[in-house]
Amino acid sequence: MFDLISTYRWELLIVTEIIFFASIAAFLVTRYFLGWRHLSVWLLPIFILSVLIDVYIGWVDYKVTGEFSKFQFIIIIFIVYAATSGLSDFRRLDVAIQRKVARWKGEPEPKISVKLPPKYGRAHAKHERKGWYIHLLIFTIVQCVMILFVGVSDQFTIEQLFEKEFYEALFDDSHGIYANEGLNDLFKLWLVILVIDGVISFSYTFFPKKQ
Repeated sequence: MFDLISTYRWELLIVTEIIFFASIAAFLVTRYFLGWRHLSVWLLPIFILSVLIDVYIGWVDYKVTGEFSKFQFIIIIFIVYAATSGLSDFRRLDVAIQRKVARWKGEPEPKISVKLPPKYGRAHAKHERKGWYIHLLIFTIVQCVMILFVGVSDQFTIEQLFEKEFYEALFDDSHGIYANEGLNDLFKLWLVILVIDGVISFSYTFFPKKQ
């Protein structure tokens, strides 16, 4: 069974992503266009399950091949997005659909019960910092899990993290934390994204977004 899943991993990933987006679309249609709010709630576990299936497929493929590849890299991107920006993006989409459907039906604008993230001022800056802290936490947890299951390179020691030379040669192919080239590429790319995200997030602290 594991070999079969690994062989058709890309096809299975595509199917689960189709199910993911189809379930979101079905949720919005049944909830707002058809007004079946109770039924729409039952669609929520479907796209949560699709994310868990993606994780399972990635884990199975790693167990079969014994190596970290672009496939696991893509799945991690999906998971990180879902855990960081995915929820807030879904809330914004949910509110936007509510308002558009109400205007389309000629109904008064609905009272939005969902609390949207602040867009301006110190509250917005605080929200952005909190989002980056979550990003940093997920980054740290994932690295710990990878070290536990994959292991570090024989040439790497913890002391290197406190040496300037390690960071100067970080993007040299001959250097890396993990004993896996693909995983090292993921670490380097994610680290760059984390730094950029941090710069953007903290910029609002010093230069608050004005209305």
